Amino acid sequence: MEVTGPFLEQRAVALATVLLTRHPGVVVTQSVDDYGFDLQVHITRSNRFSGRLFAVILKARMKLDGIGKLVEGNRVKLRAELVRALTKSAQAMRDLPFPLLFMGFSMDTDRAVFGWLRKPLGTGKLENPKIEVAAPWTSETHVDVIRAVESWYEARERRPGAQG
Repeated sequence: MEVTGPFLEQRAVALATVLLTRHPGVVVTQSVDDYGFDLQVHITRSNRFSGRLFAVILKARMKLDGIGKLVEGNRVKLRAELVRALTKSAQAMRDLPFPLLFMGFSMDTDRAVFGWLRKPLGTGKLENPKIEVAAPWTSETHVDVIRAVESWYEARERRPGAQG
């Protein structure tokens, strides 16, 4: 059986949804239109829509070496073509008004790695970090990601001239 692109995409969506929804206050939806990202992650408050969200770009490969090379700290140095694709996506979405995460999956092991393309800072600003290395997705990463996004929204609300 040949594994096709649509199969990899569908499986990446499923794996990302499982990992992200380990956090109880998260609802994941697929992007219906071609916005340049694959998933929208909505953070709820008391099971109600809060307006807080971030986006995710998914990359799936059959094996880890299709994503990159394992380096120190269980991180993955991304392959040059993946760096180019993610950099192009980040550039195209440089005005995106909310955080943007990428997740890469090695389908033979279900291993996940991630990094920020529009990183939420505690100052309420978004940073466009250089894309070279991805961190491993651990059993607590979903908590750290949601905490970072929540902190970013809270800082934006405290900034002078903030609306709402």
